[in-house]
Amino acid sequence: MKCHDSKNIPTFKSNFATSKSCLTSINSFIMIPRFIILFVSVVLVHSLNAQDIQSPKEYLGHEIGERFTYHHQVVGYFEMVSALSSRVKLIEYGRSYENRPLIAAILTSPVNHENLERIRLNNLLKTGLLEGKADGTQLPIVWLSYNIHGNEASGTETALKALYYLVSSDSKQVMDWLDKMVIIIDPCLNPDGREKYAVWFGQATGQNINFHNESWEYQEPWPGSRVNHYLFDLNRDWAWQTQAETRQRLWFYQQWMPHVHIDFHEMGHDNPYFFGPGAKPYHKAMTDWQAEFQKILGAGLSGVFDERKELYFTAETFDLFSPAFGDTWPTFNGALGFTFEQGGGSAAGMAVITNTGDTLTLKNRVANQYASTMGTLSKVYEFREKIIVEFNRYFAEGIQRFPNDYQSYLIKGTANQNDIKALLQLLDNNQIKYYHPAQAGRNISGYDYFTRNTIQYTLLKNDIVVPVNQPHSHLVKVLFEPEAKFNDTVSYDLTAWSLPYVYNLPALAVKSKLPVHLNSKPVIKFNPNSSNRITPYAYLVKWESFQSVKFLSGVLKNKITVRYAQYNFETGKEIFPKGSLVINLAENKNIKGLDSIIISLANLAEVTVYNTSSGKVDKGKDLGSASYRLIKPLKIALIKGRGVSGNSAGELWYYFDKEINYPVALIDIEQFPQMNTSSYDLVILPSGNYPPPIVEAVSAFVKNGGRVIVMERGLQAFEKIKELQFGKVTLEYREKMEKEKLAEKKDPDSLLIRFEDRRKIAVGGISASSIYRLSLDNSHPFSFGIGSSVFLSKRNSSVYPYLPETAFNIGYFLPDAHISGFAGSRLKKQLSHSLAIGMEFSGKGSYIYITDSPFYRSFYHGGKLLFGNMVFLESSISLQQRYEE
Repeated sequence: MKCHDSKNIPTFKSNFATSKSCLTSINSFIMIPRFIILFVSVVLVHSLNAQDIQSPKEYLGHEIGERFTYHHQVVGYFEMVSALSSRVKLIEYGRSYENRPLIAAILTSPVNHENLERIRLNNLLKTGLLEGKADGTQLPIVWLSYNIHGNEASGTETALKALYYLVSSDSKQVMDWLDKMVIIIDPCLNPDGREKYAVWFGQATGQNINFHNESWEYQEPWPGSRVNHYLFDLNRDWAWQTQAETRQRLWFYQQWMPHVHIDFHEMGHDNPYFFGPGAKPYHKAMTDWQAEFQKILGAGLSGVFDERKELYFTAETFDLFSPAFGDTWPTFNGALGFTFEQGGGSAAGMAVITNTGDTLTLKNRVANQYASTMGTLSKVYEFREKIIVEFNRYFAEGIQRFPNDYQSYLIKGTANQNDIKALLQLLDNNQIKYYHPAQAGRNISGYDYFTRNTIQYTLLKNDIVVPVNQPHSHLVKVLFEPEAKFNDTVSYDLTAWSLPYVYNLPALAVKSKLPVHLNSKPVIKFNPNSSNRITPYAYLVKWESFQSVKFLSGVLKNKITVRYAQYNFETGKEIFPKGSLVINLAENKNIKGLDSIIISLANLAEVTVYNTSSGKVDKGKDLGSASYRLIKPLKIALIKGRGVSGNSAGELWYYFDKEINYPVALIDIEQFPQMNTSSYDLVILPSGNYPPPIVEAVSAFVKNGGRVIVMERGLQAFEKIKELQFGKVTLEYREKMEKEKLAEKKDPDSLLIRFEDRRKIAVGGISASSIYRLSLDNSHPFSFGIGSSVFLSKRNSSVYPYLPETAFNIGYFLPDAHISGFAGSRLKKQLSHSLAIGMEFSGKGSYIYITDSPFYRSFYHGGKLLFGNMVFLESSISLQQRYEE
């Protein structure tokens, strides 16, 4: 069964294969009681099917662990088992970007399969996410997720082994499990990444195993296969759901809402096995029971690994704080979420010698993953009743855990409607409910996210209220908390992610429960544009959201001449802000069907097109003025390859290819110095390490009139280039800081630092993906449609000084820039009055410097317009014009 349409809740009816002749024979005994007929039929069907089900070795032609199984073979095996076993229902819930099937096997007893839809619905009814009253059985649902990172390949092999055991074993233990639980196996969450790894490894290895990790098969080429097609780490996308694989998987997940979720991984091959309890910090939204079961399952698995004499560790490294992961997002959705980590990964190949001199094979890795799989099922079965009770309590009593915290979150209805719509889509994806206020005109008090003060506010009828009092109360608290709370242990990943900052939307956190209209869900409607009966003088589009960038992309691809306004103007009682697009008919006379093209592009991007019958405006510059800058179509090159951050390159590639649908050429870093770059207008250097030949080639490209955007760690390659203003002032700044550092250490005893204190000192100089307010020069085109500030995720711990007056300081961090999340005290002090976005001219071209990605992992929506400005608007400004301004 395929489940692609998230608008409809599917029915999952048991459809296992049976022998028609046997069932006909059994049913002919009409006098036999019904329960006896059912029992006999199940026994006979199982007996026949068990004989037909091939083991993985029989089906694949190799033992599990002897080679990496290709994805189509995995799918084929699951399909075969599902067709023959009355214990399995196979679901294809989606497709990857490369069109590989995303599948999951639902395992339970044949009797449960007959009642599977009722079991599923009862569970949803207990959460309150589905309205109605539960009727009948509620069974614990255990979800086993394997291979979300493509080159952590022991997971999928383990899934094959686990599936076969659960459908072929007649042990009392397995029969009890299937009778009292529903087990869902997703064998490969990232089929594109896994297939890339399996195919590459097959090409890089011979028939003899090589144990030396300098050999080809241990040196996976850039960008590695950990990621999906667009180079995203899917295990950091659970809450944000930017990628197709994530969205489809979590829609299917939400049809079941499992009680236990295990996310199987691999790490460096020299590490022993990791399982829960997770490391600190724990997010405060975790319940006492969730924290307790971390210990319960950990103790159970400790016994399993002790008996097998396998090394393991717990409560270190892998924390339970950020909602982006496969252990935390399920946890904040009521489940008992866990990460399991086996030593291995791409550097382990089929076999590798560890730093202790032992040989770690793929079979060893699978054996450990399989042991933890079975150990988990055993412990969940033991605590099944308690798990059900606590799961139901999680949803029923969530509001009571936060009696003194904020009870409502309010998004101001005056904010840009497209940005609000983007936020509401994320809330829908996470099953979070929102409403309009029931008491428009009422004065309330609330914490203002942007001013960070308590203010008085009058409710508007189109405001959006997200109440904490709803089934997903915990998740609401996690996603909207103004400031993340954690101890002095730095998190493994994000330490702040509050949605009003991510979407750059003015919002309030309110202590009281705001009355809402429960029966009307807010909908941000777009009124489609219609064709014009009368040919206009010009078409106008306001530059006010990311949707404007999408529209501009389409306009440029269709070779339509377009300009943008440097200043506000008014015409026809409409105010058009700086950046607004102007398409003059006089400049597009040769384009056939211009009106229909523009209307079609605008409706696709969901922007409103305004028409004017005159080039004269009511206020501001007339449309023929030189202040309306020409935007030329760009040929863009994005550098990729060894030394470049795959995640950073992937974010940029996805931005152009999927989000704004604009062509970008991916150029290998080793190819760039030798190629003719004169055909490109813009070269983007993602975060990464760039050797001197690249810097020289970039310098020549800029001097000849090209533009370059340098991002994050890529800035380090230009820090010492004295001919650049950026390099000159950065070098001076570094020398000054070093002198100050030495002056502070004149006392020799200042070097006597306790070993145990060194970590605390070290973290004083980092920012663990915290939220910072980026201040903008609101007269510069980069700020158009945004204003004076936007929020971003601060990861880069390098500090850069302001550029001199011959260059431009467009984005910067002021003393109050830190908003939420972990940033070391030393770094926070250094970042005060520092550069975030700068620009300078060199020869005939220009450099744009960006210290931190404005749309980190594609989920920081507020920065997407900012980056679009940098790409398209600045391209029209000549050097002389900018200097004169």
